[in-house]
Order: sequence, then C-alpha cells, then structure tokens
Amino acid sequence: MDFEVWDSPVADEFVRIIGSSLDPSDKDADEQLEGSDQSQEEARIPISDVYERAASYIADFQATRGDIIRATPCYEALRGFGWAFRFPKAADYHRSFPTDKIQEFWSHSWHGSALRKISTVMVQKNGLAAISAGTLASLLLVCLFVAGYLPGYERAPFQQTGRDSYLFGIWGMVGGTLVAIVTLIGWQCRTPIFVDVMCIHQSDPGLKSEALLSMGAFLQSSESLHVWWDETFVERLWCVFEVGAFLGSCKLSDSGRAKTLVIRPTMLGTSSIATFFSLFVAHVSFMVIPFDDLLLGWIIFSVLFLAGGHFAARSLRSYFAAVEGMLVQLRNFRIREAKCQCCMEGHTEDDSNPYCDREIISICIRKWFGTESAFEKLVATDVSAALARALGDSSFSYRWLLMVSAPFYWGYMDQVAARLRAGDMKDAAVTAIITLTFSFLAFPFIGRLGIILACKARRQRQQLWANELVTFAVFVAGFPVAGAILTMPHGGTMAAAEAKVRVEGLREWLQSGEGTFDIQQKYAEIFYGWGYTSVPVTLVSCEGRGPTSLFVLLVLAGFGM
Repeated sequence: MDFEVWDSPVADEFVRIIGSSLDPSDKDADEQLEGSDQSQEEARIPISDVYERAASYIADFQATRGDIIRATPCYEALRGFGWAFRFPKAADYHRSFPTDKIQEFWSHSWHGSALRKISTVMVQKNGLAAISAGTLASLLLVCLFVAGYLPGYERAPFQQTGRDSYLFGIWGMVGGTLVAIVTLIGWQCRTPIFVDVMCIHQSDPGLKSEALLSMGAFLQSSESLHVWWDETFVERLWCVFEVGAFLGSCKLSDSGRAKTLVIRPTMLGTSSIATFFSLFVAHVSFMVIPFDDLLLGWIIFSVLFLAGGHFAARSLRSYFAAVEGMLVQLRNFRIREAKCQCCMEGHTEDDSNPYCDREIISICIRKWFGTESAFEKLVATDVSAALARALGDSSFSYRWLLMVSAPFYWGYMDQVAARLRAGDMKDAAVTAIITLTFSFLAFPFIGRLGIILACKARRQRQQLWANELVTFAVFVAGFPVAGAILTMPHGGTMAAAEAKVRVEGLREWLQSGEGTFDIQQKYAEIFYGWGYTSVPVTLVSCEGRGPTSLFVLLVLAGFGM
C-alpha cells in the first residue's frame, strides 16, 4: 500500500482523534460538550506529541475502534478490470465490511503501472479458475465435434501417424481460450482482502485518519501479506515499512499459525499472458496451416512460432531484469532516501498539513527494530533474501508452466477429436498419448530451459537492435531442444513398432519348431495396420534358432520395450 496517493495522509484529524483519546477519565461531561474549548486544547498539543501518540497506535497494533478494521472480497477489487486500481478516487467504501480477520493484506505502490498490477493480480487470483473453465469448455466442444454437431475442414495432419487427411476443427483450442479469458476477467474470487482504496474511506478525513492510526491493527489481523512489487515499490517509504513491519513484528497470528509473505512482481502477469498467447499463436499454426506441402507448411509455421516465441522470450528477459534491479534497490536501501509525498510537498508550521509521515514511521521503526540502521539492515538482508526467493526463476513453477501451456493441450485435444471423428481409434490413442507426454513432460522441460536462458541473458542492452538480438539468441538457443522433442512422437512410433515386431517374432519363433521368421513382413503388417502407406524404417531379416539368435532377439526385445 502507498498512502501518498491521498491529499493529506497524516492531517489535522490526527490531532482530533488523538486528543479525544487522551486521558478520557480526566474529562467531565461539560468539557466533552464544549467543542470550542476542545479544539483549543487540541491546538495546544505539540507536534512531537502527535508523532509519539500516532506511532504508539501503529506500533502497538491498536485500532481506534472495532469496526475500523475492514476487508472486501477479492472480486470487488478486480471489478471492471481493476476499476479500483485504475480510478482510485471512484472506489466504493461501502463495498468493504467490518471484520476481525483479513486473509490477505495487499501492499502495492500507486506509482507503478496499473495495467501490469491488474494483470498480475488476475493471473494469481483467477488464473487457475480460468484454465480449469477453459479446459472443461474445450472438452465439451471436442465432444460436440466428435459427435458431428460442429463443422470442420479437411487438411493433412502435422503428425503423420495415420491417414493422409482428416476433418479438423479448432473448436477446443479457440473455445477454451475464449472461456479462459472471460473467466480470468469475470471470476468472483471471494477471498477477504485488505486493499487501501476500498477499505479506507477516501472522502471522510476522520475515517481516513482513524484507518491510518489503525494500520498496525490491520497488519495484526491479516493472515498474510501479499506484495505486488514493481520498480517504484522500494522507493516509497510506506511500502517498505509495511514489508519490514510484517516480517519483524507480525510473525504469528492469534491462532498460533505462522503468517506468510507472498511477493509477486507486476511483470509476472504480463509475462504469463504473453507466453500463453505466444503458444496459442504457435498451435493455431499447427491446426490451420496445410502440411500437404511439408516445406511450405514448415516455413509458415516457423515464422509464426518465431514471432510468438520472440515475444515470450523478451517478456521473460524483462521480468528477470526488473527483479535484478529491485534487489539492487533493496541492498542500497536507506530510509532517509525513501520518498514520502508529504515531504515532497514541504512542511511549514502555519500550513494545513504540518505533520509528517516520515517522523511517525521513524518512531515506529525505532520501537520495533531499535534503530533505523537495524531496520535498513533487515531490509537489505532478510527482506532481500525473501524477495530473491520469491522473485527468482522459482516464480515459474511447474503449475505455472502447465497453466500457460493450456493452448498446447487444448489444440492436441482437437487433433485427437479429428481422428476419433474419422473412426481411427488406434491413431487417436497414439495422439492422446503424445498429448499427455507433451503437456506434462515435454513442454514443462522446454519452458524451464527457456526460463533459465532468459534469466542468464536478463541484462538489458542500451541499443534496441542489440537487445532484440539477445532475445532472438535466447529463443534460438532453445529451438534445437524443442525441435528434437517435436520429433519424439515419430521416434516413439518407430520404437513401438520395433518392440512389437521383436516381441511377436520372439513369441512365434519360440512356438514354432522350425522355419524362418520374416521380420520384414511383420514390419509391413504392423505399419499398414496403423494406416501407413509405406514402412518408414530399414527392415532386416533374421534367420536361425541358435542360442546366439535367441539372445539377440531377447536383447532387442528388451531395448524395444
């Protein structure tokens, strides 16, 4: 959170609230009814006392009153594609509700990109629901296509494992993608969260000041702190203060469970979306490009795949460059260099806002950590280490790879559907096995390799052409591995055929007491049975029944399996 977006974060209301809470037992009814006398008394409170008493409220995790602690459902903050983040003055305070427990406290800077922040929050909170809904929609549309309720188009398949051509459709991939997009934007995640612009009143100075005084209580009531990190976060005093206070002072909740710190850079959302749509473009080419002319098909596919892959690699490089810059900022953090809006506007004794956020935060820091230098050391070591773990390449987990590769297996569902609609059950089974292998093994491996290469080449060049050249090199470096994996289905088909030939040959040879087993004929029977018009392997024949031949057949059968 970043309080500097407000006109007067610590204003005269602090004096009114703190003054009204001082020594209430010493005030009789007549004094409480005399507003003018009270105002005069409040005016005589020294600024230093205001700082001390405000810091005591925050540092001791006190709330001015019970119903000042508020939360809002996650979907309210994301309503209208993050309307609250894009137009904070128009956010609705009434959409939040009083509570004594907050599941997630959202900390963010108002000075970074709102679009990147919104996309990251949506990917984190709605991403799994979006991919799940897209997968269900893809399965439904694939079933409708197989049943003949949806039209298709005739084309030669990329995977030449059966007939020369099939009736294809891209219903599963396109339908799944559209449903995923709609779900990503419109899913109603009901997790109770704290977001400043909706849980703190924006137009009532009294309620706003009470919420600021109760900020320690907000953190104490929160089970986790979620940081939406950008390059401006560490520059804002309130933002870094919240992270340090959470790590240093809010280690255990009332239930005894350890609290958690979750840090996600705002580049994560754009990187995820870029990778998702790059794979969508790549697999659309698989489905619509005619491979009757194999050379032309490969050329068109390579151009589209290169464009999508380059865009994804550039996004990942930018992400890791931003992470490295943030860690450098933390290692050099000095509290006196952090920006505070009230200090930037200036303070004078006779203006309407003489009070300073920095002074109050400094007192809280000394209460929690002893000295400002101790807090700076904590930020440079513990906070930096937490960020390094959270923002490194571990951000791209196996689940993340499965989610962004969803267009890949949605497209393969369409390929399986084309074979099922043609009644080619054997080839449909082969394609389904290829789909599972690619989705859960091959692509995560390729994606992990690409992430490592992007991390190693994260340093940005000053010249645009040099930067794009490095991005291209990252993509090209991983292309041989991807190409090798793309040929695995054909290699697997050959290995399966050889295994079947050798095992059946061994069985027939052992059962027959004489004669010669014709391996070439057996190869032909198997491949013609699978729909091939020719046998795509070099065939050999084996004769003899001696111990050596038996040993060779056993070894070959073992390797073939």
